[in-house]
Amino acid sequence: MTHYVVTSVRINDEGRNGELFMWAKVDPSVNRGRCLEKPHIASMEDIIAAIRDGNVVEMTFEAGIGTVSGGKLLEAHLPSGEVTVIEERANPGRMISDLPRF
Repeated sequence: MTHYVVTSVRINDEGRNGELFMWAKVDPSVNRGRCLEKPHIASMEDIIAAIRDGNVVEMTFEAGIGTVSGGKLLEAHLPSGEVTVIEERANPGRMISDLPRF
């Protein structure tokens, strides 16, 4: 199993979903994960494929105490049939829409 952290997002034109994400593989045994590669852009499809393959995809946020987890991203199916990602814990200030933009 691979562990990824997502640190920023590009929101689609409707302003609802992330369409691109900045992510990197990390070593989760190190405090909040040490990057094993340079952060790079991933599509929604990349994120969903990683989740389906059993990998952990976690959001991280910078805070006054350092980097904090926003929880994992999970696959979700919309009524329209579209597949997207949602927050495992939708806590205010720690949601996809709260990630920095790129």
